[in-house]
Amino acid sequence: MLNFIKNLRPLSLWASYLPVIIGGLNAVETLQLEKKAAVASAIPLFVLCLLVAIFLQLGSNYANEYYDSINGVDKYKDKTLEVESRPNLESEVYKKRFFFNTTMGAITGLTLVNLTPLDFASKVVMLIIGIVSLVALYAYAGSKRPYGHSGFGELAVFTFFGSVGTLGTYYIELGGQITCTYQGLGKIVLKAVSIGLVIAGMLMINNLRDIQTDSQAQKRTIMVKLGAKRGVIVYISTTLLASLIAFITTRIYLLTISCIFLVILINIRQFINLKEQNYKDAFIYNTLLGFVLTVILIF
Repeated sequence: MLNFIKNLRPLSLWASYLPVIIGGLNAVETLQLEKKAAVASAIPLFVLCLLVAIFLQLGSNYANEYYDSINGVDKYKDKTLEVESRPNLESEVYKKRFFFNTTMGAITGLTLVNLTPLDFASKVVMLIIGIVSLVALYAYAGSKRPYGHSGFGELAVFTFFGSVGTLGTYYIELGGQITCTYQGLGKIVLKAVSIGLVIAGMLMINNLRDIQTDSQAQKRTIMVKLGAKRGVIVYISTTLLASLIAFITTRIYLLTISCIFLVILINIRQFINLKEQNYKDAFIYNTLLGFVLTVILIF
């Protein structure tokens, strides 16, 4: 049971549900201002968006484990550097869990498309985005030339978890009725960028941790290409930019001013942890940063 829970990667699962929460609550605020009766009908759509995001992240986690296992990447792993203990599971178990979660994600996604009040063209676009997401999930580690091994992992995480999760939920709950203004679209786009950068930062920490073993396994992640020293600088710059965007877009200035000091401390602490190769603590601080920014971004 303990191994099963660890394999869910609870410290990283927030990457799926926080963007949905940000998009969903921002949409609810708009609905309350414009048409209060629509708030209740948006709740089932929000729950479905949440389930789709969680199922797809779990599918992505298991796909990565499965393909790393059958491709021999795991043999390079130094167990002492793992953020979380890897469960002793056979590759076939990873495969079954990968297919189960992606199938559930697809079924939930189709249910969401069917229930959403969007017009036919918008539903087709949603289906295309869903298919692209599933293909990207597989191609990350399972294709002949996995892009996750070529330095594009952070970009994919930023796009599919941060941007698609936030903007997709917001768009669906509003029924596609978004005005092309700063308040209507520009603000939520910036919020999606902010949380997307923090999620990408989580993967940067993992790739910083695995620079040596990834190099041996011929995985050319962006951290392998940059090297540890420049990788730490890029990571800190990314999280600082995410924090700055969050502060610009929020309306809760008093809380924001208080959080400025917390975010600065979190980033300083992460910098120290990464310089000392204390990746577990850096991972925890990045998670804390994600939750702090979410509180700011929902207002």
